[in-house]
Amino acid sequence: MPVWAQEALPAEERKAAVVGIVERLRTEYSVPDLGEAMAARLLEKASQGAYANLTNGEEFAARLTKDLAEVGRDGHLRVRWSAKKLPPETPGDANARPPAEEIAKFRARQAESNFGIAGARVLDGNIGYIETRYFTMPEFAAETYAAAFQVVANTEALIIDLRANRGSMSPDAIPFFSGYLLRDATHLIDMYWRPTGKTRQSWSYAWVPGRRYLEKPVYLLTSQRTFSGAEEFAYDLKHLKRATVVGETTGGGANPGGPQRVTDHISVWLPVGRVSNAVTGGNWEGVGVKPDVEVPAAEALDAALRLIGERRKAAGAQSGR
Repeated sequence: MPVWAQEALPAEERKAAVVGIVERLRTEYSVPDLGEAMAARLLEKASQGAYANLTNGEEFAARLTKDLAEVGRDGHLRVRWSAKKLPPETPGDANARPPAEEIAKFRARQAESNFGIAGARVLDGNIGYIETRYFTMPEFAAETYAAAFQVVANTEALIIDLRANRGSMSPDAIPFFSGYLLRDATHLIDMYWRPTGKTRQSWSYAWVPGRRYLEKPVYLLTSQRTFSGAEEFAYDLKHLKRATVVGETTGGGANPGGPQRVTDHISVWLPVGRVSNAVTGGNWEGVGVKPDVEVPAAEALDAALRLIGERRKAAGAQSGR
């Protein structure tokens, strides 16, 4: 971004930002007790004058994020400063579809990164490999996902690389992608939304375009950077015993939400939903997804290939070959 002189963030706006974030934490944050504890921390810091001299917007937002993290340790929750005045929030249905031109621009941006599929190929030994950077909505990615699974359709084992995957851009993305690996519609998670008090079930798609990858071993590569929706994918398939997770414990961000305008220049990305896995009843918030085979992320691919080789050797011994 170009460098320009930043106007000082007025004391009135800093005070309004703290008050606004505290209100949202108390009324909307996904875990009420934790939201109350974080709200108390911000009020305590403000009363001690911790924000009195933070006139730089970026520094102020970073300090609020740090203070929240010391209590909540929530990788999703963060405060942001904007040099430009933020547009006012408009009331309405949160699930309302954006205008067609907005959708077209969003799709075009994602097309530039191939809808999160960074690669799909067959490795030596007839082993499939798909690298993902993020998951996105089926209406955008269906053809690309189908093409990726077509590339690996005839392999004897599949490796899906989530090490650089930072999450999902749609609640339908994980159910859709999971549908390529599960034969039947399968209950994945329940999602409770605190602002509405409603719970939404998430099931894998019973049908997906193209060829599915069934009844053959799947290995998921993870790192500390694997986050949010990518963690859900790993957690779900691990506990359904459909995949073996290889690599590092993931980042630990389970609860979804979105950005909320607080003042003209301050917004907060606030988790307002709470995930419960259909198998365990729990989630990975704050603890991450622990791999079945723990190795440094840089060694995860080699480790998965060794596991496939050992599996192949054991199968050969059983068949007397």
